[in-house]
Amino acid sequence: MNMRFVIIRDELEEKSLKSRESLPKQFIPLLDKKSLLDLTIERFISVNNKAKPIFICNKKHGFLVRKSLDKYNLKADILLEPEGKNTCAAIYLAAKHCSTEDNLLIMPSDHLISDKQKFLADILNIEKNLTSNCWVTLGIKPTKPSEAYGYIKVSGNYKKSLLKVTNFIEKPSKKIAAKLICDNTYFCQLRRNKKNFWSTKKHAPDIAKHCDNAFDKIKINNQTNEFNFSQDLFSKIPFQSIDYAIMEKEKNIYLYPFNGKWS
Repeated sequence: MNMRFVIIRDELEEKSLKSRESLPKQFIPLLDKKSLLDLTIERFISVNNKAKPIFICNKKHGFLVRKSLDKYNLKADILLEPEGKNTCAAIYLAAKHCSTEDNLLIMPSDHLISDKQKFLADILNIEKNLTSNCWVTLGIKPTKPSEAYGYIKVSGNYKKSLLKVTNFIEKPSKKIAAKLICDNTYFCQLRRNKKNFWSTKKHAPDIAKHCDNAFDKIKINNQTNEFNFSQDLFSKIPFQSIDYAIMEKEKNIYLYPFNGKWS
């Protein structure tokens, strides 16, 4: 069974200001002349994994993804979206591109995780403990109340590898968040998921249907490994995040406590 790395564009890219549309933050050199996308690539290139990673981005940013890939002499499949449809469609399309036997590691391109060795060790530990047909999301223990993040309630001893998720609270008010951080069963969500695409067909059938239609008419550039969608078919895909479309409805979800630094 392969682990397929799926790197998705900034999840809020489609709502970005005009000044950011030509160069979203994940492409800007920030640390030692490296962009957040460069650092995301470095997070997984040391893994002994033969499966090609998958990148999902807006069509107008494909050349920026290729630029980063060339820097690391890395081959990848690039799915080019005519327009942003949020994270549910992006992850579902990546899953359709893979074998149903693959494990998918979804990595947003605008996150900063300083200790990549610890992150990789955690990912390998998750894969070792993974049961079939489930989601796994990484979570961090909140230290102060925030309205900017979703919260996850889990059951069981939080020191164990995988905890059963019992509830999601998407970006609560600061007053509610202050109560949640006092409860040891709540974690902030760090978006890293592993599973196949059947949950979308079950919980978001309209998204699955229109993604299927767009995927069936996909055009492939074998020289650049780029995959282009029909603008007309893609425009019909509903705009919804993976949290609202799937995670709040799916029952078979586990959380892995992440103790590293994350921004």
